[in-house]
Amino acid sequence: MVPALAIADALRAEAPVPPRIVFIGGERAERDLVPAAGFELRTVTVEGLSRSNPLKAARAAVKAAGAVRAARAASPSQPPRPVPRSLSPVPHPLFD
Repeated sequence: MVPALAIADALRAEAPVPPRIVFIGGERAERDLVPAAGFELRTVTVEGLSRSNPLKAARAAVKAAGAVRAARAASPSQPPRPVPRSLSPVPHPLFD
């Protein structure tokens, strides 16, 4: 989470016209950290993929599809452009 905030902070600080930065994330650490850093957070509901229970795995897949739709809806004027990140499970900062 902290690396994503650092990237967003640098984008905001270096741009001649500050971009609109929106984070898409869950209800974990980002719930407190993103607003405290002065960024907008749009939450999505996700859950881990169960390897032992097919019903839970299907429910997680449906939630993941809903999260993708929510991310696209966060920036209706243009598709979201995620800032490059590692494969760690941190929310994506999006910018217009």
